[in-house]
Amino acid sequence: MPPAAPLPVRFWNKVDRRRQDQCWPFLGYIRGNGYGWVKLRPTEHPRGLRGPTFAHRVAYYLAFGSWPPVVMHRCDNTVCCNPAHLQAGTQQDNIADMDGKGRRGAWGSRNGRRAG
Repeated sequence: MPPAAPLPVRFWNKVDRRRQDQCWPFLGYIRGNGYGWVKLRPTEHPRGLRGPTFAHRVAYYLAFGSWPPVVMHRCDNTVCCNPAHLQAGTQQDNIADMDGKGRRGAWGSRNGRRAG
């Protein structure tokens, strides 16, 4: 069996990279919460963790080389992996962002998610 492709190749092959100003939807596995999910090997994760993680966090890591505590979507599109739409933050930043946009506890059409 040939070795698996490196993480950047495997990951970006599962992202519909469009124009820079557009969302880049993740085309792999999407969890019930609407977020893309990627399985990493321990050697691919900067903290040696193994198993799945959010696709947008992997996109941020591959684009910027760091793994912040929280990666937020400026576009509020949970499947978006466009690095230009992502920003590092903390859980407090994420809660403030949700509150500022009126999204905390928002369900259905009120939650701000869109296909791209």
